[in-house]
Amino acid sequence: MIYCFGEALIDMIMTRPERDEYFVSPGGAPANCAAAAARLGGEAAMVGRVGNDRFGRLIRDTLQSKNVNCDHLFLTDNAPTSLAFTSIDGYGERSFDFYRSSDAVDLRLSQPDVSDIRFKSGDVLYFGSNCLMSAAFCTALKAALRAARSVGAIVACDVNLRPALWRDSRDMMSALKEYLPYADIVKMSGSELSAVTGIDDEPRAAAHVLSRGINVLFVTNGARGASVYTSRGERFSCPAKKVPVIDTVGAGDAFFGAALYSLDGVSVGDLLSQNYRLIIDFAVAAATLSTTRGGGINAMPAFSEVIKFAE
Repeated sequence: MIYCFGEALIDMIMTRPERDEYFVSPGGAPANCAAAAARLGGEAAMVGRVGNDRFGRLIRDTLQSKNVNCDHLFLTDNAPTSLAFTSIDGYGERSFDFYRSSDAVDLRLSQPDVSDIRFKSGDVLYFGSNCLMSAAFCTALKAALRAARSVGAIVACDVNLRPALWRDSRDMMSALKEYLPYADIVKMSGSELSAVTGIDDEPRAAAHVLSRGINVLFVTNGARGASVYTSRGERFSCPAKKVPVIDTVGAGDAFFGAALYSLDGVSVGDLLSQNYRLIIDFAVAAATLSTTRGGGINAMPAFSEVIKFAE
């Protein structure tokens, strides 16, 4: 099982800039990642909170329609579901404006919410960075991390920098410094890798991240594809095919969901013996295919579609 901890929200995605028209798209990086893995046929669960409103219920229903386990996606009565207004430029790239308070519902996950999760060896605990500003969420996450570690489950982190969500970007970097060492696997974009390490050369920056006890680092670079680095000194890269891009919302999550799907059931001790050349080819194919569709959760491709596209 892949347990995805963090935010689930609504992406309001611009469709006609000249008229400020948007369509409602359930998303959020952890929710997208859970949907991506489930659509490929994996077992995935969303762990978090949304508002008990039309948007929160839409997120839950959409995830369940993709076969994501929502037993630990809680509906909260006294806080609304967060929104992200997403603008798409002529190249399919996006920018965000967040409607999310400092006491947002997705920050309210608590330790009792997750105390009944029973991790086992071969499970994956995924977390993102965008809820690490919450003391309650961090307490819940640390308890889950201890439980996952105690049975040899894999821990995966999506850096997913969103400075606009933080009062001070220094707090964001401090949180990453604290929580990255918990991870066996880390995913970040090339620009995030430079921002986190202060090193512009990708292989040197990757080596710096891996020196912190991380086993596997995935680095995504949009239309240029992605690379994977391991603590054994291996590097494999895969270019992306050229496709007609609708939007790139959730492409990184499709990538990471596919990678984690490929590693679900693997023990920590066997993590470095996997075929990362095949894993990254599969993940890039899933991400590329997702860009030919609109939206986050609803853009995630099925296993048969990815295999056909990769061939």
